[in-house]
Amino acid sequence: MWGLMQSPLGGDSLLEGKMPDTPRLLFYWGRMEDTSILSMPREQWHDLVGHLGEPIAFDVRSSPMAGVTRSASVVAAVAHEFSNTTARVSIFRDDPTDAPFRINLDHYKVWTDLSANSALSGMITAASTEYNDNMKRAIKDHVYFVKEKPGPDHWLPTLPASISLVLKSS
Repeated sequence: MWGLMQSPLGGDSLLEGKMPDTPRLLFYWGRMEDTSILSMPREQWHDLVGHLGEPIAFDVRSSPMAGVTRSASVVAAVAHEFSNTTARVSIFRDDPTDAPFRINLDHYKVWTDLSANSALSGMITAASTEYNDNMKRAIKDHVYFVKEKPGPDHWLPTLPASISLVLKSS
C-alpha cells in the first residue's frame, strides 16, 4: 500500500516507512535535474516489472507515478530499454484537450543501480551528505525515477503500434 508522502505528481508516491533516508541527496538531485526524483523499493520494482528482459506493461497505479492518473486517463505504462544500471518507463496518457495529438508521452529514466551513476559522488558532496551505511543501503534497496523533459514525441495522434503489441502480449 502506498504511504502518505505527497508526490510532486499529485499521488501518494512512496511506501510508508520504506522511504530511503536520503532527503538531502534526493532534494539536490531533483534541483540539479529540475524535476522530481521518485523512488520505489527494489523488491517492489522487481515484482512490478521483473528483471532484465523484454518490454512489459504495468499498472502505473502500483508505482510512484500513480499521480498521473489524476490528471489524465492513462492508456499504457511500459518499462523497457533495460540495462544493468537503468531502465526506462514510458507513460502514455489520453488528453482530449490536445486533439488531434491527444496521446501525451512521458518518459522516466529509472536508475536500478544508482551507484553506477557517474555523478553520484559529486551529488553526495554537493548535497552535504555522505556515502555512509545509510546511503549505501538506500541505494541498494531502492530504484530511482527521474522524469525526462518532454521530447518531440510528447504529443502523438495515436498509441504507437509497438506499444499496442506490448499491451496485447502482457
